[in-house]
Amino acid sequence: RLAGGVAHDFNNLIGVIMCCAEMAMLKYKRGADIDSELDGIFKTAERSADLTKQLLTFARRQPVSPKIIALNDTLNGMTSMLKRIIGEEIELVFKPSSGLWVIKFDEGQIHQILTNLCVNAKDAMSGKGKIVVATENHEFDEFSCIGNPGLNPGQYVALTVSDNGSGIDAETLSHIFEPFYTTKGRGKGTGLGLATVYGIVKQNEGYVKVFSQPGEGTTFRIFIPRAEGEVLKKAAPVEVKRHELAETRTILIVEDDETILSLTRRILESFGYKVLISTRPENAIALAKRQGLKLDLLITDVVMPEMNGKELSKRILEIFPEVRIIFISGYTAEIISTHGVKQDSNFLQKPFHMQALSEMVKSVFKQIE
Repeated sequence: RLAGGVAHDFNNLIGVIMCCAEMAMLKYKRGADIDSELDGIFKTAERSADLTKQLLTFARRQPVSPKIIALNDTLNGMTSMLKRIIGEEIELVFKPSSGLWVIKFDEGQIHQILTNLCVNAKDAMSGKGKIVVATENHEFDEFSCIGNPGLNPGQYVALTVSDNGSGIDAETLSHIFEPFYTTKGRGKGTGLGLATVYGIVKQNEGYVKVFSQPGEGTTFRIFIPRAEGEVLKKAAPVEVKRHELAETRTILIVEDDETILSLTRRILESFGYKVLISTRPENAIALAKRQGLKLDLLITDVVMPEMNGKELSKRILEIFPEVRIIFISGYTAEIISTHGVKQDSNFLQKPFHMQALSEMVKSVFKQIE
């Protein structure tokens, strides 16, 4: 169901990209303004990347990066995907509360929580049914925490998921958060869904309560601590400006995907840098040994034929001990770590914005100055 939902949404997104591109090309030939169509391409490409992140999150392969978020906005972005997962016969209702406090949470983990709860709710229904997702602000004092071990007084944002399914009996209810505990038949459940939800909530210092009786449906209430701060806006398309002193810097890009290699080269050249490229690590090493070359920065993919990015960086450092390194990759955190690369300040996850690449390169060169 998940794969089918992603394929459906992805085809829609790609359709928008194709249409916007065709319109832009037609207008370009007529000399008309094409900004709105190009903006449509940019925004739809962002949504495509977000869908991929959701899939990685479901597979528990997405790096965790908590940030200040508006929960209602995150849930709004999930509804179409959830409807694909639970099917057309089940009604999904979203009831957001106005004036909701912000929280500090990884958006991918919100996706995991809601997907697991909605899939469980679907499985508790025989055909048709209704799932209600709601949000509200909630405050607990010391008195209301009595009888709720692990719940601390304070302000919380409550995420509620309710269904009108078959419900859960008291005995089963006492075990639902245990890893590998499942009431589903062989091959139909791992028993890890609710254990994952519980682990995520506890990791973020939250609290979860369950209300259920046989024949009366089930309600999960997740309380997430209120955070201080403002929601960061997504990066807008960058205005291409030459970087100060860029013409004095030489960058070597090593990437086995020729399309990405060419695009990254054009971006960096637009900022004024001298750029050398190679699709193969061995060729890159030979290029670095060229007489008279001064190399300031190596940008390398992590996973490549012949040798990985970490090994390549060591070979290049032997030739240019002062060279700076930026690693890029579209692989998951687990695979990246097996290649000896940390996702730190000098790592860019694909796909990335021009702005992100620009700022990282400038930051690296500031460390030299």
